[in-house]
Amino acid sequence: MTMDDERRIESLFASLCSLFYLGTHNHRWMVSKCVEITGKFSGDVYGYNMSQGIWRPDGGTVKNGDIDPIEMLNRILDVNRRSLTSERKIFLLEYFDILIENRDPLLLTKLRLINDRGRHGYTVVLMGRPYLPLPEIISDIPRINEPALGAGDIRSILNACDKDLPEEDSEKLAGALKGLTSLECENLLSLSLVHHRKLNLSFIEQEKAALLHERARGLIELCRPDTNLDHVGGMGVLKDWLIKRGRFIHGNNHSGRRKPLPTPKGVLLTGPPGCGKSFVVSALAGSWGIHLVKLATSRLFSSLVGQTEENLLTAVETIQVLSPCILWVEEFEKFFPGGFNSASDGGVLSRVLGLFLDFLQSEREGVFVCATTNSIHGLPMEIMRAGRFDAVFLIDLPNREERKAVFDVLFKRYGIDAGINVTDALLDMTAAFSGAEMEQAVIETLYDCPESGPTELHLLRAIKGLIPLAKTMGEQISGMREWCLSRTRLASYPEHSTRKVKGKTCRISQR
Repeated sequence: MTMDDERRIESLFASLCSLFYLGTHNHRWMVSKCVEITGKFSGDVYGYNMSQGIWRPDGGTVKNGDIDPIEMLNRILDVNRRSLTSERKIFLLEYFDILIENRDPLLLTKLRLINDRGRHGYTVVLMGRPYLPLPEIISDIPRINEPALGAGDIRSILNACDKDLPEEDSEKLAGALKGLTSLECENLLSLSLVHHRKLNLSFIEQEKAALLHERARGLIELCRPDTNLDHVGGMGVLKDWLIKRGRFIHGNNHSGRRKPLPTPKGVLLTGPPGCGKSFVVSALAGSWGIHLVKLATSRLFSSLVGQTEENLLTAVETIQVLSPCILWVEEFEKFFPGGFNSASDGGVLSRVLGLFLDFLQSEREGVFVCATTNSIHGLPMEIMRAGRFDAVFLIDLPNREERKAVFDVLFKRYGIDAGINVTDALLDMTAAFSGAEMEQAVIETLYDCPESGPTELHLLRAIKGLIPLAKTMGEQISGMREWCLSRTRLASYPEHSTRKVKGKTCRISQR
């Protein structure tokens, strides 16, 4: 729990609030936290759930405590009949999200009466899962959603597991467990001890990815980047832009200034297919050393009324507890398919757009959005407005200098850098190739020469046999590039844009 959430709960108790909703995945831990906070106020604390009935935090028994929820609410209302000078009571009603979802008119009416007739004699805390849509009759009560443990709470769990854990290992494990509930943390640590006889960071990260994927119902995927921006050939302008913002994503946004700089929000990448948009996103997460979370756009939309919007809120909720992280939305144009015909879709796309715009515009500290698209002109104009993304970059087909850098990276990756050099012939023949097509040519060469080492001649033959997309769909790609050149930033420095000035290398912009 963050300090802000703890202070807000304490303030609600202090203000004699009659009824509020507390949403949490960390249920058992949150109950103990509420009991701890209520200890600062004079009054009796009671807990209740349908299985146990009424219970006391101090272990004391309650006469006739095995009652149903309606009778429990009746007993709370009976408190109003007593004198205002009597001791105040605090009720923690567990797992009430299940009952609220049933929308029983009698139960909801009694909750409304509890809120309206409290007379400062009690405070009732409804406990359930976060972000539960409350029925209209009680929609005006205060709500707090505490979906994840704070760093201090995770460290306490780690210390309970291994008191001799080195500080460096504790910091890494705390980062790996971020976004999980107390029970999930304990289960993962126990599994690690069973399988590896120690707290294994790699195992915990792998299991955490599976847990979050399941919690978000397959709407997100936690990726593990295995590269960084040093492995990206070319794109000098984009890489420089991203490197400048890297240190601010971790919250170091003061930079010696009187006022802190805004945290970077995100970047929109467009360009022909195969030019490295997805690779850049993965490499960026590796360079920044943060989570890479991919949104499964195809699973977002549902035929059930209201399910699409709930899916988006569920995904966003899980993503926010993983900050700092990069949210990767691939093929962004498919996020808004088929236009915005409210008559045919019941307004679903318009509502999804509104929810996503709210997310982009919100203070999403530490969540950097990287959206990639091959069809930027198909996006809604609201998405393109300044403030949604920090910049829009065109990742075009690599120029001659970049193709040399790409070949250098590919030759080293596939272990053929000792046998083949990057020559003018290779650069000339790949003039219309994307980075993905250049890699495919290298792979074709390795298949053709599985025994002996490949040569430049083998690679030239493979290149000649490939027809690049820039030729197959030349009209579409040319039209897209022409549209983008006057409306977006170029990710690459212009070709032949370096020269020597008094012994120093300077880049010259030709735009």
